[in-house]
Amino acid sequence: MKGETTGNGGGKAPEKIEVELLSRPGCTLCHEAKAVLSRVRRRYPFTMIERNIEEDPDLLHRYGEEIPVVLIDGRKAFKFNVSEAALRRRLEATVRFGERRARSHRTIEKGKAMKRFPPALQWTLIVLGLVLIVLIANFTPKEPGLDSETYPKVGYKAPEFRFPDLSGKIVRLSDFRGSVVVLNFFATWCPPCKEEMPSLQKLHDTLDGEHFKLIVVSEDNDKGALERYLAQHGFRMNVLLDQTGLAHTLYQITGYPETFILDASGTIVEKYIGPRDWAAPEVLERLRQWIAKAKGDESG
Repeated sequence: MKGETTGNGGGKAPEKIEVELLSRPGCTLCHEAKAVLSRVRRRYPFTMIERNIEEDPDLLHRYGEEIPVVLIDGRKAFKFNVSEAALRRRLEATVRFGERRARSHRTIEKGKAMKRFPPALQWTLIVLGLVLIVLIANFTPKEPGLDSETYPKVGYKAPEFRFPDLSGKIVRLSDFRGSVVVLNFFATWCPPCKEEMPSLQKLHDTLDGEHFKLIVVSEDNDKGALERYLAQHGFRMNVLLDQTGLAHTLYQITGYPETFILDASGTIVEKYIGPRDWAAPEVLERLRQWIAKAKGDESG
């Protein structure tokens, strides 16, 4: 059996969205991901298919190191961990994309009216259109909108955000312009996230200063549970709270933890998915190089 199909909870799935959960037996995170999908289906009906990758060599080869993986309409949306808030936002975005796609088909049909123009005029309009596309591509700032599949990525500006810290103060990413920033997306329900938290605290203790900031954005819905977790382990880094799942949409996060390193101008210079030792000598040395560059740019 390659997949188990679950009904749509009594309603028609919006835009016929199909969600696949790729899992394997004995996987705790897979069980948690299935529970999240089941809860979200109560509000956003969709067709859900659970696949055991060990029964499909192709899936095992492609996703064996990333389980659990969630595919939405055949495209990878999450791996390792699934946030309920982020899943809701991704489904809403999928519905909006489907609506835009339908509108584009209608536009193409209307475009058939071009045939009513004389051939010479048709070619003139086509050439003018191509020239306009080239001009837009060359003079549009290198910061594409949220619908771009390539955004954000290394070499692009990090999307601006406004999130409260644990005291309720609103913090903007641009507040840290001029400093090298390690921007980490985390949740207490994510075991790999908790695995790297001690090294993040060491990173904060070692480098925090005028030209370096560590920002941890929590995807937890329960602020109290987050505060208890931080206090229990003595974590004192800057933690912001995103209870809406907006960060997932802005940064197109595919798995937690996910970390972006920004230079002093706010440009993404490095990106990492999954846990790592942020206190390792080679990591600290790499960050010190970015900090030295930030200081040099400031003095220059």
